[in-house]
Amino acid sequence: MTADFPTYFACTLGEAQNLDQKVNPGTVNELIDERATSYPDQTFVGSPVRHNKDSDWQIESLSYAQLRNVSIYLARIFDKMLGGQAKCVGLISESSLELLVTLFACIRLGIPVLMIA
Repeated sequence: MTADFPTYFACTLGEAQNLDQKVNPGTVNELIDERATSYPDQTFVGSPVRHNKDSDWQIESLSYAQLRNVSIYLARIFDKMLGGQAKCVGLISESSLELLVTLFACIRLGIPVLMIA
């Protein structure tokens, strides 16, 4: 399967220099917004999930548009909850899509995040 652009979010500096980018976003939010506009249905991330020990493994994924939409939605909720007063938040969770979208909601608000493992 060949994509119109590299399917990875992170790359080395050498790989980044070789990318033919039409837009050069300055922030993570700008990158996600640009990708959500240009490639809304392109998968951003996928994760294997097993809901219980007797179920089959499934893949849950988010597209760029889904990531943008849910991170904006959660950012609005967090902003109301925190009253714009958060200097830093701590996140504790297993690795999951929920953790990822929560992290991106905080990034969208410009709130530093302390990841607690």
